[in-house]
Amino acid sequence: MLRVIKVIAGIVTAFAVIGIAIGRNGRDTVLLVTTALVYGISTGGDVAECSQVVEIFLERHNISKDSKSAPGRAPVFCDPRSKGYVFETPPTVIIYGVAKKTSQEQYLAALNAIRLNMGIKQLRVKFYEQENWIEWGSKETGASGGDRGAERLIRKETLASVGVTPVA
Repeated sequence: MLRVIKVIAGIVTAFAVIGIAIGRNGRDTVLLVTTALVYGISTGGDVAECSQVVEIFLERHNISKDSKSAPGRAPVFCDPRSKGYVFETPPTVIIYGVAKKTSQEQYLAALNAIRLNMGIKQLRVKFYEQENWIEWGSKETGASGGDRGAERLIRKETLASVGVTPVA
């Protein structure tokens, strides 16, 4: 394992030296490629898998469709897995507005069943108090949109083959 870390550190160092040598635009490219290699990039299959988890979950649970960031939709989202040469991040389901522990446990059990049926090794689940969506717009350009403000995480669990594992 130590050998692998040394090899990766060497590769990252080489990319950094090349980045310095080729200037700002080149450095940005090298940084992007290095980040992709270390942390990974989600594939179309990863995105589809994540969407399917949420779709199945919402078919089984009646959650009000009051998302602030996606009006007319339940405040349940999924970040797809990514797998790099160093780190792997499991798909992460994000649920807003579920404060009751009993409801959280019910949702965790349902998501674990979905995970097992789909053959997903790990599934991370995060419960947030509420969405903090800040809308913005420009009268001059007509552009509008929104950004997430600070949000309070109330629980984070990883569902794995051995059950539910609290994440610190």
